[in-house]
Amino acid sequence: MKGKIKNILSNKTLVTFIAGAFFVMLFIRQCDQISNLKQDLKFAQEDGDRSLNNFKAAQDLKPLGLYNDIVSHSYYTLSYSEEHEQAEWVYYTLNSNQLNSAVERRDNFRPDFKVKTSSAQLYDYKGSGYDRGHLAPAADMKYNSSSMSESFFMSNMSPQSASFNRGIWRKIEKQFRDWSYMYGELVIVTGPVLKGENYGSIGYNKVTIPKWYYKVAIDP
Repeated sequence: MKGKIKNILSNKTLVTFIAGAFFVMLFIRQCDQISNLKQDLKFAQEDGDRSLNNFKAAQDLKPLGLYNDIVSHSYYTLSYSEEHEQAEWVYYTLNSNQLNSAVERRDNFRPDFKVKTSSAQLYDYKGSGYDRGHLAPAADMKYNSSSMSESFFMSNMSPQSASFNRGIWRKIEKQFRDWSYMYGELVIVTGPVLKGENYGSIGYNKVTIPKWYYKVAIDP
């Protein structure tokens, strides 16, 4: 694939970008920071050579995971891992130009009734010291009250430290929305890295605390 490849190493945080038509992949280690994300990502706003034009809007870009227990909601789809009590990936389309600033965030965290084996529960996170970190962000779901509400299913949550969730993860989410304003509709795939090392688990249901997260944006 032609295009640009860039690695940014800040402490132990590795972020990888591949920009062609528009394709960005990030791997972020929880608890670390990137000092100037906006400057670091600026290059990815440049037009590429359309080397990813084989991606068509009608093509199913959902990944093949390890678990593939698929749960479909109206505004996103996920693959749930009962072993880790969270999604291994969440897939959705983002069109920032259609987001409605009048839609308010309502923190109605609740179990996901569509997960056949039952999702993580609110009490798994209580007193753990970890945030219920969104995979598909609430701010990406400001289309209407239904989409906003869906973003608070516990299947869309992963244990994240406050500094990570409210710091670098939040900045990356905003950067993806900014790219959507520029490029139009993007396909987003995001989730925790569940294979390999982790930081243990929390709660009665032993929700895995991931060490790494990834986020991918594709211009179809």
